[in-house]
Amino acid sequence: MKHEGAWRDPNGDDCPYPEDDHRCMPIYKNGRIGYNDTFFEEWARNVLMKVKTRKMEEALNKNTALVLSGCACS
Repeated sequence: MKHEGAWRDPNGDDCPYPEDDHRCMPIYKNGRIGYNDTFFEEWARNVLMKVKTRKMEEALNKNTALVLSGCACS
């Protein structure tokens, strides 16, 4: 699975430091999630759909390459 970005609750705690500052990790890690279930559900659905689509494309490309090379066995 490829990294598709981090999900962070938009209503969660804010970090007083720049977002990529390592001091933000404990704030986000210990933050409570679940305030916006709809937002998370949409984000997760999009990530899983991208993974499914990519895997199907990879399988199709692999099978096409095998047929074109003269070997349809895997």
